[in-house]
Amino acid sequence: MKRRLLLCGGIVILAAIWATPVQGAGSPPVDTLLPSRVFGHVKHARCVTDRRGDFGFFNGRTAGRHDASVDILRACGATIDATADDITRLEHDLPCGSIPTNFVVCSIQRAFSPGELLLFSMQVGRDVALEQPPGETARYSLFIDAGGDPKTKDKATAQAPDLASQGTNVTYQIVFNDPGTSVQSAELLAIDRRATSEFFQTGARVWVTSDKVIFVVPKSEIGDVKAVRGGTFLGSRTAQGDASQGAQDVVPGGNHAPFSLIPYTG
Repeated sequence: MKRRLLLCGGIVILAAIWATPVQGAGSPPVDTLLPSRVFGHVKHARCVTDRRGDFGFFNGRTAGRHDASVDILRACGATIDATADDITRLEHDLPCGSIPTNFVVCSIQRAFSPGELLLFSMQVGRDVALEQPPGETARYSLFIDAGGDPKTKDKATAQAPDLASQGTNVTYQIVFNDPGTSVQSAELLAIDRRATSEFFQTGARVWVTSDKVIFVVPKSEIGDVKAVRGGTFLGSRTAQGDASQGAQDVVPGGNHAPFSLIPYTG
């Protein structure tokens, strides 16, 4: 049965949500998480693994959910110096929207330009659900330490001791079912805490493919990049602070802060 989904302001049709086991466990992580048929030869790849089931919650309480679709198993950060030919391939393989073999979330439909692209990929324990139940919200995030004034970086608080973004100041995030709305949706948000107006329109794209979430970000949007971290979140749409109805996972990291970062070499 076909389902309707709001994607970046438009309605697309999902003919099916595929379900496959975790793939590529016997292959080098970068080959599985950043397939060369799409990205070509990536540079400066750094990959980490994450313990299965190490869920936490931003307020430090015990997670009540243990959904495999937000359980990060491994992640890789890398870069490509995209040529005109690379851009042509990316535009062909990762068009914004939903087609039978792809689900690509964009903020705006802007073509990539040649130059350095930051890549970050997370693999979770089960295929990512492209449509969340109406009462739930889910987020898949890339957190970036872009250097600069330490005052611009997120900090843990008494109310959020295990804040996944702490120590970073730029965020790219897919949000399924924005808590501020009542529609079933998938949106890409970009936040730069160094700027007066933190939210900005991004030319990045996020490819959700089976059990992987892959961020493709023009580095020109960010400037300097020191290190990266990934995170997932699942919770109640109306009670996001209720740990009994949610979970988060952070990579690299465990149940509780402090969380590590993957150094970035561009």
